[in-house]
Amino acid sequence: MNYLPKKAWLFLVFIWLVVQLFWLYRFGIYIEEEAVVYINIAGRIASGDWQHSVHYWLYAGYIAPMVVIKWVGLSIKWMYLIQLGLSFFAFSCFIKILSTFSLSNTAKMAGAFLFATCPFFHSWNSHLYTDGYFGSLVVIALYWITQKFNGSRKAYWSLIILLVFICFIRPVGFLLIPVGIVYAFTLRIKPIRILVPVIWLFAFSFFVVYALQNGKDFFYPGHNLDLNIICGLPSELQQFEITPYREVNSIPGYFWSNPGLTIRLFSQRLLKSLWMTRPYFSNSHNLVITVCCIVYYLTALIGLVYAFRKKMLNYLYIFFGMAVWLIPNILLCADWHNRFMVPFMPFLLIVSTLGIDFLLNKKGLKETAIK
Repeated sequence: MNYLPKKAWLFLVFIWLVVQLFWLYRFGIYIEEEAVVYINIAGRIASGDWQHSVHYWLYAGYIAPMVVIKWVGLSIKWMYLIQLGLSFFAFSCFIKILSTFSLSNTAKMAGAFLFATCPFFHSWNSHLYTDGYFGSLVVIALYWITQKFNGSRKAYWSLIILLVFICFIRPVGFLLIPVGIVYAFTLRIKPIRILVPVIWLFAFSFFVVYALQNGKDFFYPGHNLDLNIICGLPSELQQFEITPYREVNSIPGYFWSNPGLTIRLFSQRLLKSLWMTRPYFSNSHNLVITVCCIVYYLTALIGLVYAFRKKMLNYLYIFFGMAVWLIPNILLCADWHNRFMVPFMPFLLIVSTLGIDFLLNKKGLKETAIK
């Protein structure tokens, strides 16, 4: 792999650190709202109470380190240091992922800079939510997929263990497994190595469905019955309903019986997920989001077109990953603050880097002189 020169690496580390300090100053270590749920559960488990709703097993990989922190008698805010450490490891892995592609140093620096400064990704590191923790592990696992899927037996099983662990951080964690499977098919890795994650994917999918159906106060599909585009916010789509839910008695049947409503609901969720401005944000907040979205999506579109024109099949798992992380937002709802887009961002920024590399080559710019 062609790694970045030392000076470039140190510069990017400095930028990453400044960004982390900014978000820490902006939010502090945030332990309110959703964080309260995980902190309380960790405290109860540390006290010996294991009686919790089954769906909390889908967050066990995040709650577990909190339990350990509680057991040793430390402040729960120490969880931030764990998230910060994972974030730095993920930042390093992201640069290494870029180094696996045939990109100029200038493009890799630009792509790493976009990732290090991405507000949609790093702003969650200071929140004791699952999102920053989960996003970092997605990037780490993505790099491990490229390095360990076809590696030694020990390397392969370490990857499988990591993929299984990520399944227990957020309910959508299992979606990383199809990304790895697509990568393995693209590189024609031995079928036996693909079979293991395929079996786990099917088995865990059943558990997710069971947990969603039996978990207390945890019915995400209910957003569909409320026709929510953004979670918890009512929409004006009821007017397009043809067949009421009570006549079909299933959410898939409800959507099938109301095609006009379904198209509007899913397309608007996709739009609200991708274009992350919100009417309840300030103008300055929306301006920053708009600038970021323009930069990310414009360069990604160029990278996407360039890769498909050149039939770069080795990037297929990245494009697939972009699509996979949008599916939950479309089927369930877009988040208030766009935190459901955290795992989507690394894939997007890799494709953006491809676009940047194409633009640099088009302009005839040479490699960076940083050494």
